[in-house]
Amino acid sequence: MEDETYLGSTQYRYFTFTPSKLSQIRQRTNQLATQHLNESIQSAIQAGDLSDSGQDLLEREPLTAEEELKLVSYYITQSVAICDHFRTGSAVKATTLIFLQRIYLRISPLQIHPKTLLLPILYLAFKSENGVTSASWFIRTAAEAGLTITREELLTPEIDLAMNLRWAFQVLHPYRGIEGVKLELLAMQAGTYRGPAGETAPPFEGTRDRIERACGRARILLTGPALCTDVYFLYTPSQIAMAGIWVQDGGLIEYFLGVKIKDEAVRQRLLKVIRECGERHLLATKDAPNPYPGLLLRLPQNGVPISVEIPPELKKEAVRIDKKLFHLKKPLKEAKGKHPPATDTSEEERRAKKRKLEKENRDKDDVFGGGGMIKRKQ
Repeated sequence: MEDETYLGSTQYRYFTFTPSKLSQIRQRTNQLATQHLNESIQSAIQAGDLSDSGQDLLEREPLTAEEELKLVSYYITQSVAICDHFRTGSAVKATTLIFLQRIYLRISPLQIHPKTLLLPILYLAFKSENGVTSASWFIRTAAEAGLTITREELLTPEIDLAMNLRWAFQVLHPYRGIEGVKLELLAMQAGTYRGPAGETAPPFEGTRDRIERACGRARILLTGPALCTDVYFLYTPSQIAMAGIWVQDGGLIEYFLGVKIKDEAVRQRLLKVIRECGERHLLATKDAPNPYPGLLLRLPQNGVPISVEIPPELKKEAVRIDKKLFHLKKPLKEAKGKHPPATDTSEEERRAKKRKLEKENRDKDDVFGGGGMIKRKQ
């Protein structure tokens, strides 16, 4: 049952969790960001940059981890609309949304607002999936949708994004596995399937259209609403792919696993995981009992609808949370504004000398042929 390739991937090592661990990470990220914000406010108060209202700010209700989850989920749906404008295709869109989810495991909206990162994350996903991508083209295309961004604003966050992704740019998408399952099911249906030992499949009671219809709908699900859930963090790509087909036609997956896995205990254990993924996440509804009570997961029961559209209730909640976030950070921004960066000539000269000295030191230590490594000919 174990996929050695997947177990060696960064997706498994860095971004696969149990439900309780995923919830703990989100809580911890929120706690650290809240603590850092309060420390910054305390420093501003001590420096006299905040009035007495600074103490009031410390006593305000902080942004909760639940609110952070809803806010990020709202901007995930916003990102879908941007991807549609760029006509990204399934791969870039899916990678964009997963990058956004991964990044906000390690940072909080209290630190960087998701709105400011939507375009830089999309640009990084373009490069990750398609290779070199023109920044000028990207900025022009964004402008056509009324999204203004400069070259500096697009490229400056890139290193920080990469660091928070732990330099793991590969995303193993489950929708790609659906095509392989479909081809094998079609071979079984046509009677041409041969297993590793040359074994044939038992007769398949169904039509070619049944297979293609179920797999087609599963692909739509996994390249759409499923990207707004936590399944990428909780299950393997193959489990998600089969769960996507299972929610469309459970009989197909049960037949498929019956052919592929002869050990009854192993097959039933895998079916249990597939059903869990389908029922608890892909088919989750607001009125269903919460399968993870008390855990901070992206579920309709926690106020996070599974939809690539922007539900009115989520938009209303996001507006409320955005206002709360703005008022929490506004006094601190005003305090920083009291100390504008120095721009006089002497300061500029000092910075220029510092840059020159740093460059000279780098050249001395350059292992690829700096002046300190290779003697110049006289």
